[in-house]
Amino acid sequence: MFIIRYWLDKLFNCTFENSEFDNIIINSELIQLLFENENNKNLIKFRTNNTKIRYFIRNFENQAMKLIKENVLIFNEFTFQYNLNVNIEQYNNIILNILKEGDKFPSFNLFGTKPSIIELIINYLKTSTNYSNFVSKIEIIVHDYSDHFWTFDKLINMADKTTKCIYLGKYLYYSKLKIININNPKIIYLLYYMFNENYYSHIKFIFKRK
Repeated sequence: MFIIRYWLDKLFNCTFENSEFDNIIINSELIQLLFENENNKNLIKFRTNNTKIRYFIRNFENQAMKLIKENVLIFNEFTFQYNLNVNIEQYNNIILNILKEGDKFPSFNLFGTKPSIIELIINYLKTSTNYSNFVSKIEIIVHDYSDHFWTFDKLINMADKTTKCIYLGKYLYYSKLKIININNPKIIYLLYYMFNENYYSHIKFIFKRK
């Protein structure tokens, strides 16, 4: 145990460009046990510019997020990639809780999710009274929007403005939407997204606080 504590302490005094947790994490409870006499909790955190969680193990996100919140300082970007078929409502709630931790995650990336998370974020940004710590920049890749949630016309109509262009011989549509909080009109996010007429392609959504 002394050896583990010694090397963890060395790692806590480093700053890493990238860190990735791929189905495996360090037990945050073990860290708390080894450093129980350390009053300054910021001294028992890994420091990293970019952190990525990628997993295929069910319920892994609970342990992973506990480690991220308690023992990782992220200075730039946090990426979350999940590859299991689970209850969408439960999954969306996990993502929304992450996005409320904007003081911990300056920028957040999400890969391989379903369209419903986009509508959930838009609604939250419009109606929330607890927006002060919401992540200021969010990038989300939605794969396959053909599951009766969106249609091509809906993607066009939900934007304030859509521009049609040609890229590599194919038509692309670039859309922009301004999201204004109804409780505080000074809180404004801009949503950008690009898509084509192929329902089975992916769409990249970018939310930015203005």
